[in-house]
Amino acid sequence: MTNYAEDVDACDACRDGNHVECTDLDECGCEFMGDERHGISIMEVGMTIQELQEMAYAVAKAKGFHSSGEPNIWKFLGNLHSEVSEAWEEARKADFDPKKAYYSEGGKPEGLPAELADIMIRCADTAETFGINLEAAIREKMKYNYTRSFRHGNKRA
Repeated sequence: MTNYAEDVDACDACRDGNHVECTDLDECGCEFMGDERHGISIMEVGMTIQELQEMAYAVAKAKGFHSSGEPNIWKFLGNLHSEVSEAWEEARKADFDPKKAYYSEGGKPEGLPAELADIMIRCADTAETFGINLEAAIREKMKYNYTRSFRHGNKRA
């Protein structure tokens, strides 16, 4: 994460590169959410999985989703499941196109790409909340999956 000089209009947490503890993402002058006042942001050039985790958590926290005491894994998994269900509902539409993105009246991105993004965001937030190194877990699981037999368990999908 970026560390900011004293002259950048960012909160102390962001200035130290700790966006998870940002006091107000909407008002902070850091580049974390794509503020172009200070140059290119990670929103434009990509990010690591760890940065995605930190960003997902910070945004959820700033929007009030981490304010009710101890995190409840069941709530997190339920929310993740709801995003998968929304992707499924997109696929059921008569005019479904997996690459099609469209926007609701308020400008909200819709379609399978947006729902897959929501799944990744919820997953990253969950991992950050519970202290899981998602990048390491993905690498480990992909390494194992490479050793599995073709359609292991004789599965069709």
